Amino acid sequence: QAYAAMQLPAGALPIAEELAATCLSLPLYPGISEKQVQAVAAAICSFTE
Repeated sequence: QAYAAMQLPAGALPIAEELAATCLSLPLYPGISEKQVQAVAAAICSFTE
C-alpha cells in the first residue's frame, strides 16, 4: 500500500514482492511497553497453534 500511488503492475518488483509475502515484521521500537510485548507474543503463539 505504501507504494500504491506508483501504480506498478504485479511482478514489477519480484524480489520485494517475494520478501513482502514471506517475511514477518514484528513491532519493535524503544517505547514499546511490556503489555504491548505480551500482546505481540500472544498473537504469535495464537497464530502458531
